[in-house]
Amino acid sequence: MAWPGKLEESPTAAPGAEHGRGATRSEAHGPVVVSMESLDTPAAGLLLLWTADVLGVERYADAAIEVARACAAALEPSGKIRASPIFAATSGGPAARAAVIDRGSTRAGLVLLLECCRRQSPYEEFFRRAAARAASWLMTQQSPNGAWPTAWCGDGGPDHGDRILRLEDPDYRDSTLALALAAHVFGEPLHRRAVEHAVDCLLKCRLGDASRAAPSLWSMVYTIDGAIYRHVEFPVSIDLRASSYSLQTLLGVYMQLGYQPAADGLRNAVVDIGKLPRKDGLFSRLYDINYGAPRPTTRPAADEAIFSRVPRVPTPLERMQCAGVFGIEAIQDAASTIRALSRDEYCRSREGRFSLFRRQAAAVCGLEEPPLLDDLPENGRLDEYLRRHDADWRVADGGCPSALSTRTRRLWTLLVRARLASPSTPVFSPPIADPYSLSPYP
Repeated sequence: MAWPGKLEESPTAAPGAEHGRGATRSEAHGPVVVSMESLDTPAAGLLLLWTADVLGVERYADAAIEVARACAAALEPSGKIRASPIFAATSGGPAARAAVIDRGSTRAGLVLLLECCRRQSPYEEFFRRAAARAASWLMTQQSPNGAWPTAWCGDGGPDHGDRILRLEDPDYRDSTLALALAAHVFGEPLHRRAVEHAVDCLLKCRLGDASRAAPSLWSMVYTIDGAIYRHVEFPVSIDLRASSYSLQTLLGVYMQLGYQPAADGLRNAVVDIGKLPRKDGLFSRLYDINYGAPRPTTRPAADEAIFSRVPRVPTPLERMQCAGVFGIEAIQDAASTIRALSRDEYCRSREGRFSLFRRQAAAVCGLEEPPLLDDLPENGRLDEYLRRHDADWRVADGGCPSALSTRTRRLWTLLVRARLASPSTPVFSPPIADPYSLSPYP
């Protein structure tokens, strides 16, 4: 069982596919293009599995096992999980052309397979072999220094471009956390060393001597060797969005594997963040690399006369600069708590509603953002948490979303709300088991 991808690419998709239902063998009348991207089929499988635990409905767990079998069937000989496999008598599909192969579908499929490895089922050994192959392929995508390269093509085609490190998006974090989960399940030294190399590379990318203001923070883009990548599209700055993703990586690895350099890097970075100025309680995303002041986004007044008759085109700095929290305050709280508690005590404090493994798996699949930082409270502080997430609850109570990725986010919100319910409050089973849910069963 799996969920169709773009329906226009699958004219023979099974009946009910437009309602988010999986194409089963009895319903399918031809090949079906399936989406294995992070928020699609693998995330749906995880949510079905966790919903089965909350509601005690075994058929949801059975459906999740079928989703995991579909992920295993989408494995290429190399171990990569295809992003858009075509399921017919056998699975297949064209390989995407790119300077760097996308890792998203393999990460998401891997965490689902790992979760299924932890449950007793007739397919346990089958899932372990499939997960081991996917983890091995993921390790081959690291550069020798442990980095996770991505491609930036600029005006070139998919076969051209520079291999760079982009820390301004969650790709580096998610690839590292996926391997950390594999290291936790399998206990393989090779997996652990790959995670440690990724963290070591991340720590080497810190600004260091290039910044007098915040040497323990990060810029947005680097070369594979860890030097700042200099291009007009990427302003050289202290980037709090990139720094936030980097710190989430360090926190996740420390919590999962206890790698001490990750904890040390987290503490040092929090000290430097405390030196940066805020306005109305908000950080700027980009700060001057030397002086720590927010980067200005307007031209000097003397230049306005020159450019007054020229159509105004926003600069890359103007497009990127913004104000926000970027998860920084939660990271600061986490760092202070880690100083006061042992690692085991801190991990237990984050496992009140979901296990550490499941929260990291949710992060890799794009369900929880930022991961591990927003504590799920006990009932005594529930009202405050509910008020803070009121917008999420309104989305969850709304109508049926059309896109599968939106449905998985909605079901995650409903699952969190069910886990927050007190023993005297009925579990939110009708919203989770309603026709808008992901299960193909009536």
